Amino acid sequence: MLLMLPFALLGLAALFHFLLLASSRALSIGAAAFAAFAADAAGVPLLWAAGAGILAFALTEIAAGIAGTRVNGRSAGTALAVTFVVPALVAGYSVGALAAEWFGTERALPGAGAALIAGLIAGRRISGRGA
Repeated sequence: MLLMLPFALLGLAALFHFLLLASSRALSIGAAAFAAFAADAAGVPLLWAAGAGILAFALTEIAAGIAGTRVNGRSAGTALAVTFVVPALVAGYSVGALAAEWFGTERALPGAGAALIAGLIAGRRISGRGA
């Protein structure tokens, strides 16, 4: 419950903004979760498993940043963009659909809008112009 306190004070808009920004890094978050769960399943202590997850997240972000600035050629740039943008689109749609469920509306339009925003954020970050 303590984790939700800032969102209770700031409102649902802050939570939606946080989820949308997190969905633009879906591949990195997925790699971190996979590494942490795999390390935990292998019998590694919990703190080391969390460290493996943090390391996987950081390495994925660093690799995306380096690859975004060094990739030459149209097909290589397209492949890199697809690698990072497609998970962001899927996660963004989930965030939009969640927001639609909160407000009791149809899921398709808010989901598509949030997917587009998350994909644009991820694409801009990969292209080397974003943070």
